[in-house]
Amino acid sequence: MDAFEDILVIFPSEGDVEEGLWVAHSVRTDQVGVGHDPIEAVRELAACVRELLLEAASDDRVRVEQLAPAEVIRRISGARPLPEEAWARIKSAIGSCLIHDVDYWTPDTPEGSLEWEGDQGSYFCEINESDLCSA
Repeated sequence: MDAFEDILVIFPSEGDVEEGLWVAHSVRTDQVGVGHDPIEAVRELAACVRELLLEAASDDRVRVEQLAPAEVIRRISGARPLPEEAWARIKSAIGSCLIHDVDYWTPDTPEGSLEWEGDQGSYFCEINESDLCSA
């Protein structure tokens, strides 16, 4: 498989997902993460994608490529880039912790001045394998 690159779409929950939560959706793998804010949703999604990549590396029957539904892909056109501060916090939470398969969840991690409550917009960010597996 070529080097892994993906676009994540992050948006407020709707439909079957509990109100007030955020959804992070991988365009390339159709994996989903859910959290109380965009950072938590992306952290959860990163763990799912990381596990998928690990499984695919050891079992050629595992498919990584599974495009997200069209309605998710359409959200990219109206989405804003994820703020750099949020991306920095996500990377610090996932980085080397995922490589060593330790519990990277730190619910007491301060989210600082990022305000998500009441924000109904969508965000996107680009990721690659080094974002998921940085040392």
